[in-house]
Amino acid sequence: MTATISMVFAAIGGAILGSFANVCIDRLPMRGSLRGRSQCDRCRRTLRWWELLPVISAMMLRHHCPRCGGGFAVRNTLVELGCAALLVGVTWGAGARPWQETVVLAFGLLVLLILACIDLERGVVPDVISIPVLVGIVLVRMGTAWQMSDGWVMHLGQVLLFGGVGAGWFWIQHRLSRGAWVGDGDIRVGALLGALFPGSLLAVALGAAYIVGGLIGGVLLATGLAQRKSRLPFVPFLFLGAVVAAMVGTSILEWYDFS
Repeated sequence: MTATISMVFAAIGGAILGSFANVCIDRLPMRGSLRGRSQCDRCRRTLRWWELLPVISAMMLRHHCPRCGGGFAVRNTLVELGCAALLVGVTWGAGARPWQETVVLAFGLLVLLILACIDLERGVVPDVISIPVLVGIVLVRMGTAWQMSDGWVMHLGQVLLFGGVGAGWFWIQHRLSRGAWVGDGDIRVGALLGALFPGSLLAVALGAAYIVGGLIGGVLLATGLAQRKSRLPFVPFLFLGAVVAAMVGTSILEWYDFS
């Protein structure tokens, strides 16, 4: 019963965070302020509170403004549902994991979802999001390390090491291809992944990202929806790789006896 209640609160909290995530996706790439109520994109009317309820309002209004009939992005609802699913998944798999680790993991995945949506829609990875979040995660990891009676140096070293590995992996590709393979924003996301998964799980996240990216890219080429020189945003695949690492990464490592 307690677990069920936790899942319900995680779903509700995730949907609320998803609503805020949509604000970040819409405004931060344009250097907009996060303050102020959302507006209809067509008639610029400020939306009322009952039109901003996560998921529920979209279903009630059928994704249309009641005044002008302008459409609301379906992406908003998908992000709200995605954030709810992420928090439920992280909460479900928390187990004996320290609560600080659960919070960092949930926060990191939500930020990666925001960056994935921005990269998919606009083809950019805003430093105004990735860099502060990266610094914040490292600082939290440092605080956790200081609380350890022994082994804190190794723990902190792992965070810095794998953050550098994640960044270095994409930096090398960026330099070799002169930006043709990956963008410089992917370097910061790589560092973020390394700080989020300071260990073997980083390999799981990257491996899953390339496998999913390869499969989707192959389908797009086969169907003619993309050409060989087409540039696909890669952060969405990194987000999916991070989800795989967070949800089933440990099981994958145990299966292959790499842990």
